[in-house]
Amino acid sequence: MVEVQIMVNEQTIRQGDVFKIIEPLWWTVDIYQSKAIYDHGLKQFSENQKYVFAIRWYLAEVNNGAHHQFFSNATGIVWQDALQGLQKVELPDSYEILKEAIDGLGGNPSFNRQERKEQLAKSGVDFENLDHRFYITDKIMGIEARLLSFIEENKTDFYFEGQITKPKKA
Repeated sequence: MVEVQIMVNEQTIRQGDVFKIIEPLWWTVDIYQSKAIYDHGLKQFSENQKYVFAIRWYLAEVNNGAHHQFFSNATGIVWQDALQGLQKVELPDSYEILKEAIDGLGGNPSFNRQERKEQLAKSGVDFENLDHRFYITDKIMGIEARLLSFIEENKTDFYFEGQITKPKKA
């Protein structure tokens, strides 16, 4: 691990790379332990940063292995922030898709990964239709492009300057 100085400013935002804009959260916020630790890691960041971070995790997981992967992996801990974020960012179709996936798990997936995996197994939910709708919506709506517009509209909420710890090869 290495300490690095990171600055997210107007120039960073103009580059249009959502990952670079939320990089401070990526290396600071722990999604692997518990909801309390996750929430604690978010305290130094704005609500809008939290939303974009959660949506970015949601996108990454669903694009990699669909909704089942999102909920079964540690990243499922961000489901509530992703849902609220999709509403705040004004992505109603994506919001409805995630809401239906959440409803398929009883409307309140656990923040504990093991419990969430048990909910998945017990529910027998099939996300295939939602996965398909998600991919179509993402192609049509351009979720990443909307995130960039939202960031531009609220740019000062994304400014950051400070030290973070990240792996040497990241």
